Amino acid sequence: MNILITGYAGFIAKHVTTKLCEMGERPMLGADCFEPRVHRSIALGTSPEARRCAEIPGWLLAEADVIVHLAAQVGVADSMETPLRYMYDNTLDTARFLANLTFRVKEMSSARPLRRLVVASSMSVYGDPVTSMPIDEDWPVRPASVYGLTKYDQERLCLLWGAQHDVSVVALRYFNVYGPGQALHNPYTGVLANFTNAYLHDEAPQVYEDGEQTRDFIYVDDVAVATALAATHLRALGGVYNIATGQPTSILRAANALGQVLGAQRAPIVTGTRRIGDIRHCIGNSERFALAYDWHPRWPFALGIKEYAAWLSSTYGTAPHESGVSCVPTR
Repeated sequence: MNILITGYAGFIAKHVTTKLCEMGERPMLGADCFEPRVHRSIALGTSPEARRCAEIPGWLLAEADVIVHLAAQVGVADSMETPLRYMYDNTLDTARFLANLTFRVKEMSSARPLRRLVVASSMSVYGDPVTSMPIDEDWPVRPASVYGLTKYDQERLCLLWGAQHDVSVVALRYFNVYGPGQALHNPYTGVLANFTNAYLHDEAPQVYEDGEQTRDFIYVDDVAVATALAATHLRALGGVYNIATGQPTSILRAANALGQVLGAQRAPIVTGTRRIGDIRHCIGNSERFALAYDWHPRWPFALGIKEYAAWLSSTYGTAPHESGVSCVPTR
């Protein structure tokens, strides 16, 4: 199958591409936004021609059997400060992308029908569930940030488009993804990236509120496998799925665990302050996806964080603490 990936140079997309190759698939080059914050040009594969993600040329769309739409701006706090940017890059660009895809479906469907569209959504669509128990996909959608709102926009736009054009759509609501390759220069890519930056600069990471708020940290390899399965197991049903571990980890515990495996000298500072758009707890139930696609998370947090630290060591020259625990996923 020819699989087109938007956001192909991103953290998750690189791991998805690796998994697809391991499965014998040949992902096509896609489109991505190479940002820092000011430069927002889009590079198409290795082409020097800059363009926006929504303007992927017809020949790529025409060759795709499956499209994995991962392109998006990320960041809860950032989205509250720059809402127009998120609405433009996430919501409007997805709408434009689907408009271009509509033309492709009408013109090319007889020659090569599009078989599936996979779109990356987020746990942020739930907002604050006001429970520490794992929530399933039927939980009310109440985004507490502009980012969460635009991720819901992306998934709904794709699902509506798929229903209109009889194309199977899978929306994957990723929970807190972490692992090797996560950008450290972007402060909005995740709390563990922020903690890592602090430790690498011999600073104490800041933990907001009391540190007892919990998240469902899922290792990127598990997310990549789930996404690759959604793209290739075409007989499984489309729809909305959580991609999570179901296991809560407090933010303070995560900060301490990361500091330990990195051998950090500074302890986290609990600030007691709260940021707009932050939530107290959000843990996911992913049984629906597990049953439909024969998937389960293989990396518990204790092992995933060690693998992440090993990557940091090889990339940035840190010295992860050796505790004798083997970095081998569960079977």
